[in-house]
Amino acid sequence: MGSLISVIINTCDAKDYMKNCIENVVNQTYKNIEILVIDNCVNDKISKICSKYNDKRIKIIKESNNDHLKILQSCINNSKGDYLYFVDARDFLDDDVIEKLYNICLDYNVDVSLSDTANIYNYNYLNTSLKENIDIITGYQMINKEVMKNKKIDLFNKLINKKVLETSLENEKIDKIFLKIERIAFCNQKKYFYCRDGIAI
Repeated sequence: MGSLISVIINTCDAKDYMKNCIENVVNQTYKNIEILVIDNCVNDKISKICSKYNDKRIKIIKESNNDHLKILQSCINNSKGDYLYFVDARDFLDDDVIEKLYNICLDYNVDVSLSDTANIYNYNYLNTSLKENIDIITGYQMINKEVMKNKKIDLFNKLINKKVLETSLENEKIDKIFLKIERIAFCNQKKYFYCRDGIAI
């Protein structure tokens, strides 16, 4: 069956995209997951969306805190998985991204793996299948890759062994955590898509 993976969905400023995101995660080819949905909404909109899915893997984490790192730390503390995978509710995943990254972690004996990414618009995308190539890079090199794409350093699109995040996110910046990691597996295939001008579904 493989290790339990906790998929943490960040809904901050993205409540209108929840339905699409939940379906995207529920339909992943890797099935041994728990789905932790952050709910810091003042109404019950997120709870209503999640209740429509008869899936016991979905768990709602109620948060009144607006501090992004503290919310993520709360989810990590509530997670039961050996690995964590972070998703922004506005974004889109290839159906096999979690399975792919998990197998890469096992095959290459690394604690962190990630795929290449692309921007898409209105959930329209064409995923051209590149021949898989895995590079083993340092945390410093990974940060440079993301900076070159004008991305801030965050946890999205990364499968992370939970032990890596034993250090409190509240006390240490995310980039400093990654800088300590000597081996990270990077897959050249685009598996995580950042939605721009997305249509709320």
